[in-house]
Amino acid sequence: DEYEAVAPTPSADRTCAALLRCSDTEFETLAPTNTSDRECSPCSVCGDDTFEAAACTATNDTVCTACAVCEPFVEFRNASCTATRDTECLACRTCTPGVEYRRNRCFGEEDTECLTCTVCGDDEYA
Repeated sequence: DEYEAVAPTPSADRTCAALLRCSDTEFETLAPTNTSDRECSPCSVCGDDTFEAAACTATNDTVCTACAVCEPFVEFRNASCTATRDTECLACRTCTPGVEYRRNRCFGEEDTECLTCTVCGDDEYA
């Protein structure tokens, strides 16, 4: 494909030029017209604390999204954020009152640890 690089004059023919092709690491930022070439820009690379929510395509840049931060004592981190996947946060376990007690509180990468309450014998009391 070509575009008109130089318009014709009464004494000279127009000059055509081949359209630029964006590389695999670029995307089209300006579409070509009959009289202008396309423009390409490098695909963005996601930085620290972000992940690639959508890959760069021929016409769209990479979409980078901030990694989720799990809410302390409400959620724990089941899987860390990577270059292509968000943080996976899961709800902290709640111990069953009267049946279990909390040994360790949910935090960071650890869920709540619940232990079974001891059942008192007939000759014991709590």
